[in-house]
Amino acid sequence: MAVEKMNVAIVGATGYGGIQLVSLLRNNKNYNIKYLGGNKSVGLKWNEIFPFINLQKNLTIQETNINYIADNCDVALLSLPNGLSSTITPKLLSKGIKIIDLSADYRYKSLDKWKEIYYKEAEIYNRNDYELCLESVYGIPEFNQSEIKKSRIIACPGCYP
Repeated sequence: MAVEKMNVAIVGATGYGGIQLVSLLRNNKNYNIKYLGGNKSVGLKWNEIFPFINLQKNLTIQETNINYIADNCDVALLSLPNGLSSTITPKLLSKGIKIIDLSADYRYKSLDKWKEIYYKEAEIYNRNDYELCLESVYGIPEFNQSEIKKSRIIACPGCYP
């Protein structure tokens, strides 16, 4: 029995984490990259920017489009600066999209702790998503495999060596 591919959106695709995500998923038979979101690179073709990480389907980098992601993807991988993920996560969740967040936005169960550690970002982003912080699961499968399978928000560990 063939397994259906999971359609993936990568938001923040042209940053370091996003580039790594594309590199890891582009040839994986279980995933279909359907959407690449960016900021400064909007309108450019992926293969023109990163010819060394060639995609069979040369996607155009798009502005973040919640409705497009909701209509075409199963999961959104957010590779955004701290604070920014929290501005789109609630919108994507409301549309039924599962989130895997590479920022620190949902790494802490306590939003107050996040605000204490990321005080500069807290000044910019007026967050009040306490419930989503409590809901998120820390994305280490060796410790949280069963919770990860059920979670709507998976928070990735940071500062990878």
